[in-house]
Amino acid sequence: MNSPTDVSLWQEEKRKVRVQIIFQTEEEVETTIDILNSLRDEINKDLGGIEFIVATKGSIVLHVEILAILLETDQLLQSTLTLFLRRILERITTFNTETIDLVLIPVQEFTRWNAPTTMGEQKKEAYSKSVIYEEKEDAYSQSLKYEENTTKAEESFTQAQTPVKPNLPVSVTLLQHLKIKKSTNETLNITSCIKIGNTLVFAVYNNNRLIICNSDGTDIHHIPLYYTPHYLTEIDSNTVAVSCTDSNVLIIKISTRCVTSRINISSYCLGISYNDNILCVVIDWNIIHVMDLTGKVIRTIPLPSHDIRDITVDRDRLVCIDYTSIYCCSLDGKIIWKFEKDKFQDLCCVTTDNEGNVYVTDGRTHTVIVVSNDGQRHKEPLTKSDGLYEPNGIYFDKNENILLVCNNKDGKAFLCDVKRKST
Repeated sequence: MNSPTDVSLWQEEKRKVRVQIIFQTEEEVETTIDILNSLRDEINKDLGGIEFIVATKGSIVLHVEILAILLETDQLLQSTLTLFLRRILERITTFNTETIDLVLIPVQEFTRWNAPTTMGEQKKEAYSKSVIYEEKEDAYSQSLKYEENTTKAEESFTQAQTPVKPNLPVSVTLLQHLKIKKSTNETLNITSCIKIGNTLVFAVYNNNRLIICNSDGTDIHHIPLYYTPHYLTEIDSNTVAVSCTDSNVLIIKISTRCVTSRINISSYCLGISYNDNILCVVIDWNIIHVMDLTGKVIRTIPLPSHDIRDITVDRDRLVCIDYTSIYCCSLDGKIIWKFEKDKFQDLCCVTTDNEGNVYVTDGRTHTVIVVSNDGQRHKEPLTKSDGLYEPNGIYFDKNENILLVCNNKDGKAFLCDVKRKST
């Protein structure tokens, strides 16, 4: 079974791939289908990364959604499928043979199937709102289409959007264009970056490492990691914390290039931010664990969306993003303002400047968006014409008013001077 290659992180994080698992049998098909559909919730309980949707005829066809990130390696996919199929087969008493033939087929375009409300009844119902993303051609010139389920926020979190004004008094000037060195034919999937003084740190998702270098791109060093790095935050002038997709947070000393401690989260980790001796980590896209550096959870903060990717804590405000919206919240998770615009559908990382203005990368439009601290105005100071292509990581150095931005896959990074213009 071949895994998709060179898939950018914005397609992988929470995108789901629809798959059909076909049991090639003719033994009591209808009875088995009814049993499986009636036990849908039981089958899905505590499963990670895979969801049973419905069983239909065609021998027995299981319609399943798998997180695209699990397709990265055969090992991840096989372990997920093994657990899932074991749970299915434990509930099928109609199979009398010791071996069962099955086929795994990716489905390109699909509507969502809801499990029948009564046994034997099958009802096909399209989601009211969905967005199809198409992966670029891989080495085999194949393509897959992923579906992002664009879920409405709960009514308690909804807020009317004020028309955006264009005149944001911030000037961004490109100072330096860096090219992070890479080996021949190597792809650098950079997901996050930070600037600490004269040191730049990049999280390389696909190679399980951090890259550090000077702000002029020289003196490059690699820090190999056992876990897969995702988002970065600064702890102090010599220390960073990195959230890992393998349910861990690593504390790393830059000078020694060593992991000094590891915090096991036991859940999927995303955005991370450190402020006033407190570490905030996004867990499973929908809640923040507020903890100390030993991993002791002090409290939790509910988030205004079930697809939150990245966060930053700035003074008394929490700023977080999902794929399509920027939320500025109080430290207890209540929305102060929300920004969204139809053209921005792939918001990746977020940072803030000294004035509380919010900077976000958008991989779909190849831009950096800056939104005023009241959420009323926005502009796009950096675009594809400046060299951005699927930008991902972004970080604002508040000491020097320097913005660092990095592309996702080509190893390019950009240092920009940010000035506040008089209004």
